[in-house]
Amino acid sequence: MRILSATLDPNRLVYAQTMVYTYRWIGYKRTLESIIRIDFDDEFKVIRLVDQWNGEQPSTRWGYLHFRKFNAKVVPWLVRVPKEKTA
Repeated sequence: MRILSATLDPNRLVYAQTMVYTYRWIGYKRTLESIIRIDFDDEFKVIRLVDQWNGEQPSTRWGYLHFRKFNAKVVPWLVRVPKEKTA
């Protein structure tokens, strides 16, 4: 993870991260580069979070919101998070 920008006017944090997803039963790995933008209010509470996979805006097509909600419930069954390797 690396911070790209952090500003107080507007209260915003933008950072990039690399995520590796491994499909459980087939062992296929997929790497995604994400850019995350977090907007805060005056009390530094999150008011908006935008996660852009591979730097792309989330789709606004009809039905896509329902697909994203379904995907959020199903993916944890198919993908596992790699464990930290200890030295």
